[in-house]
Amino acid sequence: MRTGLMAAVVGLAGSLAMGSGVSAGSDTNAALEYYRAWSMLGDSRDQVIDTGGDKIVLSDGAEDTLNKVEDAISMLVHASSMHDADWGVDFEDGPNTLIPHLGSMRHSARLMAAAALMHAEEGELDRAAACVAALHRIGVHSASGDTLIGSLVGIAIGNLGAELTDQMIDDGMISRDGARVILDAIQTDGTSDRYRMRDAILGEWRMIAEFLLSKAPERDAGKWLLETMQMDVDDDVTRAIAGMEKSAMMREMGGWSAYYSDMLGAWDAGDRSRMNGVVERLKDGEYGKLTFVMAASLTRAFESTRQSEAGLDALIERLEEIAD
Repeated sequence: MRTGLMAAVVGLAGSLAMGSGVSAGSDTNAALEYYRAWSMLGDSRDQVIDTGGDKIVLSDGAEDTLNKVEDAISMLVHASSMHDADWGVDFEDGPNTLIPHLGSMRHSARLMAAAALMHAEEGELDRAAACVAALHRIGVHSASGDTLIGSLVGIAIGNLGAELTDQMIDDGMISRDGARVILDAIQTDGTSDRYRMRDAILGEWRMIAEFLLSKAPERDAGKWLLETMQMDVDDDVTRAIAGMEKSAMMREMGGWSAYYSDMLGAWDAGDRSRMNGVVERLKDGEYGKLTFVMAASLTRAFESTRQSEAGLDALIERLEEIAD
């Protein structure tokens, strides 16, 4: 996958972490443990859940798959309980940077959802709750790295976790202790930016600026950029960029910075109409041709973040009612 234009569960979950022996809050890099788990999974990407109906259900043969990869699932629970995940991604290739772990994190999330359903159906509600908690934490770890695609994947995984948790509450599969474990996994330390979207916006801003500054050739810089981005020269804007030398492109970076600054101001204010105004000014050329072609659209990210936060707030209330 490429970049876009970019609890402590010590008691119950610790005992259920399937032999991990490491408590939540460890300073060890979770990314290394995720990679160990994936090496045990091999190339297998078997479908284990079906989300196409009214409820999330196990796919045919999912139990056999889960039993075969039980040790890897244990390791994923362990990895999710660690404090942070440093994926060691080198962003020197800018928008062409490869981020291979995101696809594996999505598969890990599906495995965790399937394991939760299987344990719940077997009446092992404590183990099911530990898997649900791990699913929520996998979403957070996916969003580390300050890229928009990482944060959007984190939100998607978090949405799966929220939908599954709501379903299991409806089905009476969340106990008081289980609710507390899941709450520990969901609640954050005083911040609503669970999936680091603001940091991701700043990361995209910085990544492209540094990429162009360090990699763009002095001659034919615009042509090089369009080729790098695999963009056709097929309109007035791309033709203008194709004719730019590096010096002209660097002058365009003022508009690039202004766009992200204005977007962040609207983001921090929680003002969608203000954000729409920034988009209109972008279309009108106020931020320059380079920004028009390269800048990430943040309105989708804004709506996804807002909906995710609202859903988690409602879920927390439901879990608190069970936990009390």
